[in-house]
Amino acid sequence: MGFARTDGQLNLLLQRADQTDAKVAELDKRTADEIALLRKEVDTLKGARWPLPTLGAVVSLAALGVAAYGTLGR
Repeated sequence: MGFARTDGQLNLLLQRADQTDAKVAELDKRTADEIALLRKEVDTLKGARWPLPTLGAVVSLAALGVAAYGTLGR
């Protein structure tokens, strides 16, 4: 009687462990898919960002030109 009960409990634990393994595998796959999607989005954002150093240089030259025009124009 005791052996059958222990065997039944072990079988139940094994079944639950298998279910947990399946859920972990599914979660791992979903997480990997979501990470891949996020990496694609980050790459897209990196490609669309403004070139701030170049933009800063252009604005600085424009300000220098306006200042020179203001100084020499008077």
